[in-house]
Amino acid sequence: MSAKLNPPTSAWAAASSLHLLISGVCVFSIYYLSARFQLTHSAEYPGLASIWLPASAGLLALLLFGLRLLPFVGLAAGLAYAPFFLAGGDGVGGMQGWGHLLA
Repeated sequence: MSAKLNPPTSAWAAASSLHLLISGVCVFSIYYLSARFQLTHSAEYPGLASIWLPASAGLLALLLFGLRLLPFVGLAAGLAYAPFFLAGGDGVGGMQGWGHLLA
């Protein structure tokens, strides 16, 4: 006598999405806090590489939990490094000579 497998119920799907959300928030906070820590302390300690700790945390999360958490890692990286890209409009001045590439 073989037992039939029941299809996943909505409770199972809700638990799975809740697990993904909790895992994503944990990965986001670990990546963001480690990036901010590295960025604030890299000025005090010039030998401190500011990419290794956040990159290793993100890579570890992706290897353990899969690509489902990639949006959380990307969002954390974008928010952690955004002040460097938005500071004072420095990026706009560097783009003025690139108009011939867009035409």
